[in-house]
Amino acid sequence: MKYIINSNISEKYLWLLLWFFLPLSIRFSSMAIAFLALLIIVKFIIKPFSISKKQLLSISLFFVLFLLFFLSLLTNYIDFSSFWAELQKKLALVFVPIMYLLSKLPSSEIRKYSVRGLLASMLLSGLALFIKFIYLFPTNSIEDVVYHNFTEPLQLGAIYYSLFLFVIIFLLIDERIEPDLKKYRIYLIPFFFLLMMLAASKLFILATIPFLIWQLFKISKIKSSTKLLILLPIILISLVVIYPVGYRIMELKNTNIDIVKQDSYTNVTQFNGLTLRLVQWKFALEILNEHKAWFSGVGISNKQDLLDQKYISSGMYIGSEKPGDRGFLGYNFHNQYIETLVGIGIPGMILILLIFFKAFVSKQLFSLPVYYILVLFFITESVLDRQVGIVFFSLIFTSFINDPTEKKV
Repeated sequence: MKYIINSNISEKYLWLLLWFFLPLSIRFSSMAIAFLALLIIVKFIIKPFSISKKQLLSISLFFVLFLLFFLSLLTNYIDFSSFWAELQKKLALVFVPIMYLLSKLPSSEIRKYSVRGLLASMLLSGLALFIKFIYLFPTNSIEDVVYHNFTEPLQLGAIYYSLFLFVIIFLLIDERIEPDLKKYRIYLIPFFFLLMMLAASKLFILATIPFLIWQLFKISKIKSSTKLLILLPIILISLVVIYPVGYRIMELKNTNIDIVKQDSYTNVTQFNGLTLRLVQWKFALEILNEHKAWFSGVGISNKQDLLDQKYISSGMYIGSEKPGDRGFLGYNFHNQYIETLVGIGIPGMILILLIFFKAFVSKQLFSLPVYYILVLFFITESVLDRQVGIVFFSLIFTSFINDPTEKKV
């Protein structure tokens, strides 16, 4: 009995550490996953319990997706080191579902400690970034202190940092939040929203307020006064901060769609975030047609090389003699649906869509806007090309595998 109690406490704090380190250090977060998976598996071996066919069917989606990635790497890898480095990134697709499947902790406990870990991480990092912003703002232009410059001490980057800010905001709004945290959310949510504005990701700036209003008025248990205390500071922050960071959104106003229709470019062709993505997606269709690879894909190891060849052959900027300047070389497709289609073909795309569908029709551990934003995020970023993206995707979209009923601990 003492072993069970101690192991349950250890598991809770490993869930906390996993989420605490995820925005800060993927290395430490991966270590937490390794220890957590080992602990859960050992506990299951010592005291096994029955697993439903429904849960096994759900976990099989992630195993098959991992298998497709593995086979693609195995048949196309250049050297063992690159093969192993890429394979390591995908291992979360296996270990995280196993953790949820075999854990004996109630979903409410997993959620509670996950929220605590992420909240502590975002609060500490957010305070540090905001202090840095206050220090630099008086002597620098706004472009030098927002977006990637705002999150520069973190390797995560502004867009992924905004993703974690979005998640913690909606975890705080969720009616399942711990009672002790409810009284602080009128302060925490506006603060995290301010950080999101300074991180200046167009997707999250445009998506957060509509989702926030929808979620606040959907949850009847939140008092009207609390809703106002959350919304009014957010509206004020938007009005104050939108002007200096609005240049990020105004970039869309100057979009020249005709650039996408061109067959060739020059070193000085000006792309914004939208036109660059549209050109990359156009190249993806060309690659699939040229290699007749719609079903099987061109291979995980080959897709970036083929895209780089498109950058070169179309005359796009590919760098200068300046060290580290490679221009657009190395830029991925900035769309996970297309990235999957080009890499492992239609079967991989179908699996991702099935995972999304399964998560939406199941009992979720997280708020629905968290799932919605990740579906949208897949349109603008190649999430599964980064280890932090794979871990985050696995944690969010495999949480429904865990039995939502209260298990005995």
